[in-house]
Amino acid sequence: MRKRALVLAVIIAMIAAACGDSDLDSATSTSAVTPEVTTTAIDIAVETTPTTVPAATTAAPATSTTAAVVTPTTTAPSVPAGMPPTWFGAYNDFDAGFSYAVEVDSATGTIVRVIDSYTIDGCVDEGPDGECVIYEEGVAPVSVDVANSLVAFGLCCEPVSGFTQVFRRSDGSLFHSVFGSEPRFGDSTVDGALATFSYFDGGLFLLHDLNDGGSVNNALPIAADWGDSMDWDGTRMAFQHGRNIALWIWNGSVEDEGAVTPSVAPDTESLKWESPTFQASGNLVVAQNVDGSDSDSLGVVLDTSGGFTLAVDALVLATFPYGGRVVNQTYDESGTFLIYTLTDGSVRWLGRGSSGILAEPDSGYTAAGWHD
Repeated sequence: MRKRALVLAVIIAMIAAACGDSDLDSATSTSAVTPEVTTTAIDIAVETTPTTVPAATTAAPATSTTAAVVTPTTTAPSVPAGMPPTWFGAYNDFDAGFSYAVEVDSATGTIVRVIDSYTIDGCVDEGPDGECVIYEEGVAPVSVDVANSLVAFGLCCEPVSGFTQVFRRSDGSLFHSVFGSEPRFGDSTVDGALATFSYFDGGLFLLHDLNDGGSVNNALPIAADWGDSMDWDGTRMAFQHGRNIALWIWNGSVEDEGAVTPSVAPDTESLKWESPTFQASGNLVVAQNVDGSDSDSLGVVLDTSGGFTLAVDALVLATFPYGGRVVNQTYDESGTFLIYTLTDGSVRWLGRGSSGILAEPDSGYTAAGWHD
């Protein structure tokens, strides 16, 4: 099942309900080889305190309303030194009929502010497999990524491409709206460069320059094959295509195609790797899932130093349990603390030999991310 379909299945399950530790840093790792990057990178100069809000330029704006916030149940976690003080998430409250894009205090679990809210009225058309294909209003945030001065929420599912709203972290105002969901910023050196995934026609990975009106600069030459998850460190993009994971090496130019490494997948045909995200070591963490099953995900740490030229058994450095089925995951900017969302609506973290729950099960979260 694609991650998008998995998110939709979670939403459907929430509608039905309304109606009726592991230390990743201890894993053996090797230093990643950083590909040479040309000096023609995007020139990024994102303003943080503008007096006007640019209009969305390439994608239709979401249906947004002012709504009373119903705060999900949270447990104040034990926050270690170095953990980001806040995280951003998207959650659904079907009783209230709204989905929310919010910022949450990591230490207390309380909502600091609501970035935006969206009307949701449930499923109006199901496919033959019982999965929802059309939602009334057609808009709900299902993914999130955070940069130095911006936060991006990917929305699903109309138009069919999905689209992403980018907000300023300083005041929560809308900065840009672009086609494609599942957003991923480059690292801090390319704060205005954004990659998204478009669900249209089998899937396309797109690269946007937010300093150029949010325009699509390039459809990336990587095979999506209905795999929509990715992570990008500003030079390397780890992406899913089918049950496989590969790396796209960006040379810093939006006009050039870059290079793609060989792809890797679990040795067992029924397994697939999803939701790749980079550690501080440069290695890659993926969620291993059983195709067609709702069983718990298994965390797998992959060695990326050789560009996936080794046999699969040599690539796997460590494994760890998540405690549920992963919807999405990402590291903070330092690559130290992993934040992830489970299909039970909870948000959790792992890092430095500790773990914790940022939002309890049944909180309705579909995505979470943090930065500094």
